[in-house]
Amino acid sequence: MTKTDIAKNVARFTIMLGTGKIVNGIIENNVRPKSTTDKVAIKGTSFVIGAAATETFGDWTDQKIDAVIAWWNKAQATNDYSR
Repeated sequence: MTKTDIAKNVARFTIMLGTGKIVNGIIENNVRPKSTTDKVAIKGTSFVIGAAATETFGDWTDQKIDAVIAWWNKAQATNDYSR
C-alpha cells in the first residue's frame, strides 16, 4: 500500500464517519423510535447512507488527491510551484 492509497483510505474513512454521524443525528432528531427494531433501523440507515456518500465523495476526493500529486510532481520537476 502506497502513501497515496493510505491518504485516500483515510479520506474515505473520515467521510464515512462524518456523514454517518450527521445522518444519524438528523434521523434521531426527527424520528422517535418506539422499539428496538426502530433503533436498529436508524443506525443501519445511517450506516448505509454514510457508505453511499463515501462511495460518491470518495471518488471525488481520490481525484483531488491525484490532482494534487500530479501538480506536486510537475512542480518539483520544473521548480514552478504556482498553480
